[in-house]
Amino acid sequence: MRQKYASGLGEDQSTSIRISGKTIEEVGFDKIQQQMSNLAELQIVVIDELCVHGQDVDDRDKDTTRFAAVCPKTKELDLSRNLFEDVADLLHLCGGLEKLESLKMDGNRFSENTSLPMNMLRAAPFSTLKSLSLEDTMLEWDQVMPFSPRQDPGANILQIESICFYFPSLTSLSLAGNALETIPANALLPTSITTLNLERNRFATLRDVSLAKTLPALRHLSLKHNRVRATASQHDDEQDVFPVTLEELDLSDNKISSWAIVDALPRWFPGLKSLRLPHNEIYHSEDAFTTTVARLGQLDTLNYSTVRLR
Repeated sequence: MRQKYASGLGEDQSTSIRISGKTIEEVGFDKIQQQMSNLAELQIVVIDELCVHGQDVDDRDKDTTRFAAVCPKTKELDLSRNLFEDVADLLHLCGGLEKLESLKMDGNRFSENTSLPMNMLRAAPFSTLKSLSLEDTMLEWDQVMPFSPRQDPGANILQIESICFYFPSLTSLSLAGNALETIPANALLPTSITTLNLERNRFATLRDVSLAKTLPALRHLSLKHNRVRATASQHDDEQDVFPVTLEELDLSDNKISSWAIVDALPRWFPGLKSLRLPHNEIYHSEDAFTTTVARLGQLDTLNYSTVRLR
């Protein structure tokens, strides 16, 4: 923290910048640096790509109190693309931040033998956290944890699901870039989630993300940059219906080559009002926009453009 936000405080800043023979005067940078170096007042903290790694088990409790003492007002914390291998290190590091609302763990590669602290789960230190990002971590649903936060201590629990147990008040969850091909229909996530980002994965059908059916408050689902080409496989029953609360769907950059999947969207998403379809095979014609509007009369917006009746 001090290396990034307060390392230059008090140093000589007299070095001038010259462009095309002219000296550029820096105005106000000293005030900005002074403001950012006041770590106790920072609300947005970004410590990404700094090779931060976990501590010994005996030092974890010290890290919890130490970080909270330095930055007690932190609301948004970005720890992306560091060298954390154990999720417990991140949880202990953030556990003392009583005002934390957003946490990013993107790009960290956690070990399959990662551990999770049961005592922290019972204390519920992350009740204020609303947004969690686990992009590009390569976490899988079928990596079984050595313990379970469920009531049955002998049951196994899937890795992504077990991490989310620590954040019961989540409204936004991003799992982009994890090479996911399917999500178990019986998987458990916080029912308060309204935004689910599943971009840059390997889903081939809408059935592969049927987990979203179990999220009664879900409003926005993004499947951008996947391999979606159908609602379900040939051997599946197409009776799945997503919650009526789901109004926004992003299917851009997929493999949709038939209008049949577009015609089926109202059955799968009865509350759909906003849709994105660019960069699919069916969307290469000039009349693709008007054809989509004609087939989906309930849309209010298509590709961020307002649909107006004429």
